[in-house]
Amino acid sequence: MKKFLLLLAFGLIGLTACKKDDPVAPEKTRKDFLTEATWKYKTFNNQLRDCEADDVFTFGTDNKFTIDYGNNLCVSNETMLVGDWTFFEDDTKIAKVYQAFGNTLHDTLNIIKLDASTFEYIDENNNHVIMQH
Repeated sequence: MKKFLLLLAFGLIGLTACKKDDPVAPEKTRKDFLTEATWKYKTFNNQLRDCEADDVFTFGTDNKFTIDYGNNLCVSNETMLVGDWTFFEDDTKIAKVYQAFGNTLHDTLNIIKLDASTFEYIDENNNHVIMQH
């Protein structure tokens, strides 16, 4: 009987020792949240014009961004905007550089919230923007 209990104890130890821990998914970064899906305006200064509702923003993992203005244009000659973006100041701000109207433009976005569903910021012109997927 002692041999049986000893074998049973070693068997149980062996089974628990071989159990693998469940892998832990790495915590998502702000870059992950920003680049994993496209963004659309929810509000722009607490309002949303019809011509802004179909704008689609894409931030790529290659630090390129695009704005597709959709079919409902605010300005008749709007075309897709392409530029570069990067985080700075410990990922609390985003710098954007792009060409528009023959000029190189620079924008700074001060991030208020950036998670899986909301991208909220204030830009250098003090516009308060909330975007969502």
